[in-house]
Amino acid sequence: MLACGPIPEVDGILSGVGEPTPEPTPTPEGDTITFQTVTYRVSLVPGETIPGTSMTYVGENNGAYEVSIDGLPAYKQPADSLSWKGIVGPGVTGRYNLRLATTILGELFAAGTVNITVLNPFPIELPSNQEITAPLYFNELVAQYYVPVGRAIPGTSLVYQGSSELGAELTGTAGYPYFAQGDSLRWTGQLRDNVFLRYNLRILTITAEGMRVAGTAELWVR
Repeated sequence: MLACGPIPEVDGILSGVGEPTPEPTPTPEGDTITFQTVTYRVSLVPGETIPGTSMTYVGENNGAYEVSIDGLPAYKQPADSLSWKGIVGPGVTGRYNLRLATTILGELFAAGTVNITVLNPFPIELPSNQEITAPLYFNELVAQYYVPVGRAIPGTSLVYQGSSELGAELTGTAGYPYFAQGDSLRWTGQLRDNVFLRYNLRILTITAEGMRVAGTAELWVR
């Protein structure tokens, strides 16, 4: 479905010419980093637990779907919420905001968003072709950052050193350090002993003060 909204060029003319451009807000630094899935979906089979949680689908019971959440029974209908928050791995917490649904064949599944927070990350770059396996895997994570000069792209070892004739200069990598506006930027690394991250970003803007990047990420938790 198409959404209607103001066209930037027209909107700028109508609102006045020469208005100052708002200063971009730097992505905050801290001792945690949080990712959110675009979508998360998992099939529900009787007796199985949603990965990383203590939510277990028990089965159908008197016309309802019985779920055990933290050891307590809950009875759900399609479109009901299925939420949980807790530790999904050492130094990693998860917040699941899901809802029950059924397919046209009557199969039950849960879908929604998941927020994963990694505590005290210490990014270390790994080879881009590094094969990673782990019990918990999240893909299509949202990644959009504004990175001032001298700061790292959150969750990576890549530090933006400013713009040059060759483009954005990024240190903290064993690879070629220059990227032009519009270039793709992939990074694979380790955030903790049990947490691995792969970014698939694109450089949107480069200025003397900072750069903007956006894309998706994949996260593995052991």
